[in-house]
Amino acid sequence: MKALASIRQSQLVVPRLRAVLLPIALLLPLWTVGIFGRSYWKPDEPREAAIVWRMHQSGNTAVPSLAGTPFLEKPPLLYWAAQPFMSEGRAAAWRARVPNLIYASIAALCVFLLASELMSATAATAATLITSSFLLNYQVSIWLATDAPLMAGVALSLLGLYRGYCASDTRTKLAYYTLMHGGLAFAFMAKSAAAWLVPGCAFLTLLLLDRNFRELLRWQLYAGAVIELACIGSWLWSVSQAPHGRELLEQVWMNLAGRFANLQSTLPGVPQYTQEHRNWFGKYFLEAPYFVFPWTLIVIAAVRRAWCSMREGTHVRAWRFCIAATLPALLLLSIARTGRDIYAAPLLIGMGIACGLWIDAAEAEPKRIDTLALRGSRWLIVLLAVLAIAALPLSLEFTHAESMATWPTLVGACILAFALVRSFVPTVTHASTSERVIALYSTYVLVIVGVSLAHFPMLNRQQDLLPIGAALRADLHGQPLVLVTPDETTRAFIDLEGLTVQQLTRPASLDEDTRNLLQTQPQTRFLIQTRERHGPLADRFGRNTRRRSSKDDVLDALTQMGLSVEKRYSIPDGRSYALLAHAS
Repeated sequence: MKALASIRQSQLVVPRLRAVLLPIALLLPLWTVGIFGRSYWKPDEPREAAIVWRMHQSGNTAVPSLAGTPFLEKPPLLYWAAQPFMSEGRAAAWRARVPNLIYASIAALCVFLLASELMSATAATAATLITSSFLLNYQVSIWLATDAPLMAGVALSLLGLYRGYCASDTRTKLAYYTLMHGGLAFAFMAKSAAAWLVPGCAFLTLLLLDRNFRELLRWQLYAGAVIELACIGSWLWSVSQAPHGRELLEQVWMNLAGRFANLQSTLPGVPQYTQEHRNWFGKYFLEAPYFVFPWTLIVIAAVRRAWCSMREGTHVRAWRFCIAATLPALLLLSIARTGRDIYAAPLLIGMGIACGLWIDAAEAEPKRIDTLALRGSRWLIVLLAVLAIAALPLSLEFTHAESMATWPTLVGACILAFALVRSFVPTVTHASTSERVIALYSTYVLVIVGVSLAHFPMLNRQQDLLPIGAALRADLHGQPLVLVTPDETTRAFIDLEGLTVQQLTRPASLDEDTRNLLQTQPQTRFLIQTRERHGPLADRFGRNTRRRSSKDDVLDALTQMGLSVEKRYSIPDGRSYALLAHAS
């Protein structure tokens, strides 16, 4: 009897395990080409890679640093996870992004488990595919930045929040609320307290909509907070014990609060975040169609279905959760001082689950707008394939000098052509809505794979700054180097090359500092970024002319002090730099 019971139990577990692994397996091709098929792309990825490398070299895991200077805008979870894969300064970019595959898998798994509580298994699979393939979410999952682990932490916390909130027995409620706190701690260590915006707004909104304020009195809600106190508290204490700990903690605070309000830091050198990425109310609403591409029309149909279902009183709890996980946080982001598209990424979890609810509703009660949404999504994918094919001549022209680089381009062109033909093949008439969505997703994956193979060789040459660092190292022959008014990206790729440099970041004292350096170290070289553009795209579109900027004024000031341009470095249609030396 025990053997029979174990067999029956295994028969129940295996299908569920297959259902869980299916969306992960379908998403792997999408993640793989984006995570492992690219070099470091500016501006963020060189900086993050340099911070990981510096942590690997210094062994200081509490305080991240960029080019030897503490850089504590975000907690160090991203750098902790990537550090074991950085065994050398010029480590391949794919190695630093290996943890991204784990983050993306955790987020997709949590979305599937959460969606399984609200809809059928096939709809949950389709909702997971939609959520992970939203254009903004896909960008987050493949990018070497703190937003990738943030998404995993937010998805984990939302799963624990909803299941804990809906649980009826004490043990289940305690387990899932503890899971929620674990996800909140994970998200905080990825991107500070801003990671709590979506889970916090979702929980408070559910309490208001359900008028269930007694939930706040349950001890199970707070028991797991010891995880957050232990993880976050120990890290903050370690930072406070570091040199200039108070200033470092203020830097963390300014990076958080300074993006939402107009705060002035008491520390020199801390950027005023409200001067960059200025926000205005309605910005996120207008950008939303791009965030959820190519499922824009399906999201619109899901919003309409949510409105109708709430009015009719059907599946109210499920739709309330989607609204609570999306709308309140979206409104708060809309009134913040700064606004970047990446801030809206955690909101896409609620949108993706809403799409899954729409799938179930469309299968139970199909409407004309549902059919139009599916057809329109197919045409959006066709449009993406057509644009990618139309851009092929530029990629071939850009990579013609590298014969090996043309082969991926040609293979990608074939895949794009196949995807375009496949998109016009009619689906089976009796196929369900979820099956049609999965079929559309498979075509979308083919397009993304084709785009990656066809256009990434061009983008890699245009984005990768490490060759400039290698050429500069060879030309210096150990002579001292000074970076003149460098930005974070310049400091990052120079640091990745292992070069020891000085920095001149104050234009007001540039003359005095430069003359002192030339008197004490006449062999000093100076590197400054210029505004020149050279390459196939610049030549074709007439962008190879110089544009006057403040950097040109600094360059002119250096030449007037007796320096001359010794060599120029550039990447095709990308950044350019000038290396200056004493004219004697």
